Amino acid sequence: MNSLLWRVTVAGGLGGAASAALCYFAWPVAVQDQAVSFHWHVIPAGLAHGALLALIPVLAFRLTERRRAALRWCGALLVAWVAGYVSWIPLDTSIVARSVLAHLAWPASGGSSFLSILWIPLPYFGGVAGLLYLSLLLGRGAVIRPWFAIAFSISAGTLGSLWWWIEWGPWYFSLLHGSIWGLLVGLALSRTAGSAFARE
Repeated sequence: MNSLLWRVTVAGGLGGAASAALCYFAWPVAVQDQAVSFHWHVIPAGLAHGALLALIPVLAFRLTERRRAALRWCGALLVAWVAGYVSWIPLDTSIVARSVLAHLAWPASGGSSFLSILWIPLPYFGGVAGLLYLSLLLGRGAVIRPWFAIAFSISAGTLGSLWWWIEWGPWYFSLLHGSIWGLLVGLALSRTAGSAFARE
């Protein structure tokens, strides 16, 4: 794994752990969904969650940057689905007590329809990774200033998590948590913004 992938993975993990810690300590307020209880292990689960949300889109960008444009752009939904599915497993394991198989099959929980299985990982933070991946594609071939990388990452963190926080409440946690994660990931990306975004 090259230095950029290490940096964004660590940055995303720290952002996820910080957000999980805020949920655990109920700061500034508790999560509104009364069915959810947070224990100390939500913090390492948040670390894994945030790390995966950062790693998957950047890795996908690196793997597809020399592929045809159509393939790169069509991959955005796949990146979002995979990241949403994989990154939710650590949090699901921490928050909900059930079997390992049930955690792995979480999109199908509650007898979900096939369409629901295809869709549900996207609002479960898959949108964060999908938007980050799209921002990397949009910046490809251009000289991107470091603060653009930070702005793109914060936008991905806040907009990509908005649906989830509207459902779990309060909605403005998307701004707080998304900005923390996005700032750290953006800082990691900004250290090599020119080469990371401009490579042809």
